[in-house]
Amino acid sequence: MRNPSDARILAPPVGWINAQRVQAFSDVPLNVDDTLTLDLAIIPFRSGVTYVRVGALMHLRFENGLLDGLPYRRSTWNDVKVTIRPASHDYLLTLNGARAGPFANEFPCEPPNDCSVLKSLIVQGGVFEESVAWIDSLSLVRNTPAGQDVLVDIGFNQCYVPQYVYLGGMLFVNPPSRLNPGAAR
Repeated sequence: MRNPSDARILAPPVGWINAQRVQAFSDVPLNVDDTLTLDLAIIPFRSGVTYVRVGALMHLRFENGLLDGLPYRRSTWNDVKVTIRPASHDYLLTLNGARAGPFANEFPCEPPNDCSVLKSLIVQGGVFEESVAWIDSLSLVRNTPAGQDVLVDIGFNQCYVPQYVYLGGMLFVNPPSRLNPGAAR
């Protein structure tokens, strides 16, 4: 369950464009029978676009109240779960309990091995004015025949979490009560 006191804010300054929260990996190799599971709670930027990218494998775009044809909540928490299937170059999406997909990866793998190696997880905004997004309970797990390999598991309730943010800022604060603090994860 999401703890409302643990939510975090990604807040760009005025005039900001394309702020990024980046989690880089040391080239995690993916086998043909591996999948990845991304799970997060997010309130996307209210203006512009919010992207969530898992290397060259998957690109989500929150824009104008829609994510891959599914409506998301613009002013409160959205529960997102994505199963990424590198072998078939597609992913399955669950957004606030609604399921959709498979969706083909919209970008080709270049060089071709880009879809067999995980290099990064990025939450990015494409806005042209001051805007705020919130993220919480972010995890990325590699599922293999041998078991699960947790690559990222950030609850944002630690005293110190290394953050790599470019052209913006990430603040560790409690969200306002109007952001549905009782939402379950």
